[in-house]
Amino acid sequence: MRQNFNYHTHTYRCGHAQICEDELYVINAAKAGFEILGFSDHAPYPDRSKKTDRMDYDQLPDYLSSITALKEKYRDQITVRLGFEMEYFPQYDDYIHHVLAKKAEYLILGQHYPDSSGEFDYAHGRCSKQDLLKYGQLIEQGLHAFPFLYLAHPDYFCAGIYEFDETCQQVTHQICQAAVETSTPLEVNIKLLKRQIRPYADGDHYVYPFRQFWQIASQYPVRCVYGFDAHDPQDFLHVDRIYEIADGILEGIDLDFIKEPLL
Repeated sequence: MRQNFNYHTHTYRCGHAQICEDELYVINAAKAGFEILGFSDHAPYPDRSKKTDRMDYDQLPDYLSSITALKEKYRDQITVRLGFEMEYFPQYDDYIHHVLAKKAEYLILGQHYPDSSGEFDYAHGRCSKQDLLKYGQLIEQGLHAFPFLYLAHPDYFCAGIYEFDETCQQVTHQICQAAVETSTPLEVNIKLLKRQIRPYADGDHYVYPFRQFWQIASQYPVRCVYGFDAHDPQDFLHVDRIYEIADGILEGIDLDFIKEPLL
């Protein structure tokens, strides 16, 4: 199902996206037929710096002013929204509430690490049982702590596994139950569908959307939304092919996709 909105877009400030002007994302999204483009770069922490994973705190004013200016400049062509993608770590509750939530139109939860050091990434190392359980715990806590617009790539942990075992199933059920309890949509992330296939116990396939995760999710009354997770303006020029691949992965799985914009 094709959407006319995307709320998951990054900028060069996160340290792992294309180095270019923010405006190029807006121009290409409009060309691709999107009516709403939400920027959700990785939120900074005031006491943590990791230039390859998130913007520095001193880049925050520039990010806010840039996206705000684009909202005005392109208001007659496309609606631009200002948000953040962020991790959930309990020690930052006050910062999230008093700083990030007040500066942005929305927050999306995207858990990549078990702690704020960022030393272990669920996608870049082999996840232990405890790693997986921590992932589910942080997401459950985060969804209950703040009204996130949606949960980004809930199957992110599948990048760090070889087999979708009982622990993976347990974590998936935990995430889906928390999403139901908090009425939080789940994002079907389609960032990697242009390039990344990995070996798994059941054969080689894309990291996510991870079919077994979404088979379980379909058992819950959760609503879903596609997220492009754009890190390059060119990502918006391949939308038809990306949707085609996603439809193939999810074929036969009954998911309730949101048809109207969330904001």
